[in-house]
Amino acid sequence: MLAALRGQHASFAELTPQAGAFAMTALIAWPLAAHADCTLDGAAIGSIAALENGQDLACNNVVLSDPIRIVSGATETSITLGDSHDGAIDTWLQTTHSGSPPDIAAAIALGANSSARIHGNAAVSSAGNDADGIRLVGDGSSVGVSGGTIATSGAGSVGITARGNGNEIVLDEATLSTLKEDSYGIRVDGDDNTISLDGSELSTESDTSTGLYVTGRNNVIDLIDSSISTKGDDANGILRQGSEEGGTISLIDSSITSEGINSSAVYLFGRDYTITMNGGSLVTRGELSHGIASATGGATINVNGGSISASGPIGLGIIAVGGDSTVTLTGGSIAVTGDNADAIRMRGGGNTVTLNSGSLSGSGEGGRAIGIFTVAGKTDQLTINTAVSLTGNTHAEGEGIATLSLTGGDTRQYGDNVSGFDSLTVRDGGSWTLDGDVTDVATIDIAAGSLIINGDASGSNVSIAAGSHLGGSGSVGEIDVLRRGVLSPGNSIGTLTVDGDITFAQGSTFEVEVNRAGEGDLVAAGAAAIEGGTVHVLAENRIDNGSTYDPVTSYVILTAEDGITGSFDAVTDDFAFLKPRLDYEDTQILLTLERNSVGYADLAFTRNQAAAASGIENLSSDELVNSILALTEEEARNAYDQISGEVHASIKSGLLNDATGLRRTISERLDGAFDRVRTTSPSPLRPGRMTIWADAIGAGSDTKSDCNAADFSQTSGTFLAGAEATLGSGMIGALLGHGQSSFSANDLGSSGSSQSFHAGLYGESGVGNVLFKSGLAYSYSTIETSRRADFGGFSDQLTASYGSGALQALGGVSYGIVRGPHLLEGYADVAHVMLSSGAFHEKGGAAALSGEGGQSAMTYSSLGVRGSFGVPTRIGSLTLSAELGWQHAFGDTHPLSSQHFAGGKSFSVAGVPIAENLATIGAGLSFARGNRLALNLSYEGNIAHDFARNVVKGGISFRF
Repeated sequence: MLAALRGQHASFAELTPQAGAFAMTALIAWPLAAHADCTLDGAAIGSIAALENGQDLACNNVVLSDPIRIVSGATETSITLGDSHDGAIDTWLQTTHSGSPPDIAAAIALGANSSARIHGNAAVSSAGNDADGIRLVGDGSSVGVSGGTIATSGAGSVGITARGNGNEIVLDEATLSTLKEDSYGIRVDGDDNTISLDGSELSTESDTSTGLYVTGRNNVIDLIDSSISTKGDDANGILRQGSEEGGTISLIDSSITSEGINSSAVYLFGRDYTITMNGGSLVTRGELSHGIASATGGATINVNGGSISASGPIGLGIIAVGGDSTVTLTGGSIAVTGDNADAIRMRGGGNTVTLNSGSLSGSGEGGRAIGIFTVAGKTDQLTINTAVSLTGNTHAEGEGIATLSLTGGDTRQYGDNVSGFDSLTVRDGGSWTLDGDVTDVATIDIAAGSLIINGDASGSNVSIAAGSHLGGSGSVGEIDVLRRGVLSPGNSIGTLTVDGDITFAQGSTFEVEVNRAGEGDLVAAGAAAIEGGTVHVLAENRIDNGSTYDPVTSYVILTAEDGITGSFDAVTDDFAFLKPRLDYEDTQILLTLERNSVGYADLAFTRNQAAAASGIENLSSDELVNSILALTEEEARNAYDQISGEVHASIKSGLLNDATGLRRTISERLDGAFDRVRTTSPSPLRPGRMTIWADAIGAGSDTKSDCNAADFSQTSGTFLAGAEATLGSGMIGALLGHGQSSFSANDLGSSGSSQSFHAGLYGESGVGNVLFKSGLAYSYSTIETSRRADFGGFSDQLTASYGSGALQALGGVSYGIVRGPHLLEGYADVAHVMLSSGAFHEKGGAAALSGEGGQSAMTYSSLGVRGSFGVPTRIGSLTLSAELGWQHAFGDTHPLSSQHFAGGKSFSVAGVPIAENLATIGAGLSFARGNRLALNLSYEGNIAHDFARNVVKGGISFRF
């Protein structure tokens, strides 16, 4: 049946077949919009054909035995399937045609300058063999699939085909799939075409199929957050074939997976192509399957993130054949796990591989991180930065030249083998450690940086340039230490074997580490030519283990079986208290260390350092002394600080500060009697027979270093309770309490704690507006200390336990002016504290101290003013108070601790100082319920130049 539809707007009517298939052909002679349901109860209608020049077709559901196709030569045609708005559903176009002739074997076929748009959930499917979903024939056409699906189920079919130049294929959150062999998701033949996938999926399921196939010149492929997957042998994710002028592939956060033998995620056949990978993944599983393969050379491959992995035998991460290709890794990873597989393999000569950062791994049997195969007349260059992690061998072979440069400014350890390079150069000042063997590498040039060789590099001659360094315990060929070059054999102490001769130029350095066991760095060579230079001696690992010095031990630092000519200009060292001496023999050089004339205290900068140094001056050679002998001047001063036991003196300062808290509580109780309102007192209690009270006190203080003792911090918590009674015109009271404190001098690795018990008596008497007060208190503290002496290789953990008692007496006078519930009061107080510390004996090692008991006496004077403002309320009396004062301290403001090492003389160190002048500020809030119950909360701050203390107090009082 032939339906001829003419006019600007026409639509298909609903047609119902009587039996079987109903054939219908629509000939469209001018623009037609068809939006009706074109399905005849699932039966196939014949075809919609002959879209002439400039005509459009829009249709929803269609089943065709032949395709929508162009009339021969028709151009500028538009086909839209499905609604373009969001939410379009159940729109489809299906053809069952098998392809002959090939120019119409597609569900949709377009001519030049035409377009097809698949919107919403629209679907295009092709069921026949050699049949395509959409075919573009000609130049300048475009296909846009937004959220739609294209599927082919026949052999040799293609989801989208474009034959011509300047065509555009755009998939946006679309799905394209093929099922049978020899099929393609997208195939483009021609020049200057663009294929863009954003959030889309391509998949093939059979052998010899390809997700995206491209031929021609200057084609552009962009994948963003998309995926391509292929299953089957000889199947590729992206296959590009073309001429010299290649094009570009950009992969951004996209994944390509190929499963099958001889398959690749990306396969480039043709020169001058550029592929850039930014994130995402390339995965291949199968023998001879590769992540990226370039078959004819001239490729530029940039990996800027993401991962490439190949898991089959001889499965390569990246392979470039044909020469003149460039591979750059800047982030991301390339890993192969199959046998005889390389993470990167280059063939053909003239290749450049630059590894800036990321990781390479070839972990299978016979696998390598990098394999380079050169050809005569060309040079391959490999550069590896310290920011790259390598697993697997690095190998080069062939008739051409291969160079290896190790660059970067950081540190990198490489445990596998290096082989086949004409030269190896260290640049950029980084530090490289080669634990594997270095074979068939003619020369090693350390131009700028450090190289440690622990494997066999006996076939390589090494040159050490100015500012560069060679170390390790392996073997090398000849060594040439140039001016300002440094040879430092061993990893710490070890022997570097030279399979040839060694030359030290004028101005070179031979660096040697030694220990007390008689072990030292050694160079074993054939012949040694010494034109000058310096031997520099230092302790093992540059941080000795405490056993470096032995005046009767000599160290063999160089042997030369073919003899030694010349001598070094000088021998220097890093030791504060030792001097080295060299002795030359025919085939070896010996080093001896001797005590110099520098006294231990000569290097001290502070009083405590000098005291500690004097404490070891007469000790016999033991672990502690030998450790200090091997130190540099700076290390020695650090050691003096750590062995001084300064924390014991600083804890005395802390206990004196704790005594201030107890004294302040007594003074405040006295100031609050007889309607005197103090900063931290409750609202006034009227005279009665007895009052009981309790205070909880939290305090924290920090004392800065005085350029002698280290910074010292303290926290404490105290609970006090007492009872008071009136006695004539005065008052007497008593208290008991318990407190605990923690102390720390973090810069010295020292800390301590105390448990304290308090008792006190106090009283006062008033005459008019004048109040006289006095008190006596005693505190006993048990002290636990812990400190660490850790310098060089010496380490000692030291602990002690001992007791201390503080007796203090106080007195004062105040004058107050009372106006109703308000008070302004000036005061003057004085107190004397006597601190008695018990002896102690530290437990630990050679740095343990024994301390002598001693006393520290302090006197404090205080002047200040306090005031309060009472506010009556319905439920009680509310009082706000404030205080401003000044305190002066004199006496033993730098508490001392006298102590000695076992077998040594006594020395005294000073703790952090007591602040001689400080300001006191306070604020309080109290509430009294009647004349019996009172609650209070207060803050007090003590501020000096290098001292700060903060106190928070809460209390309760009750009068019987």
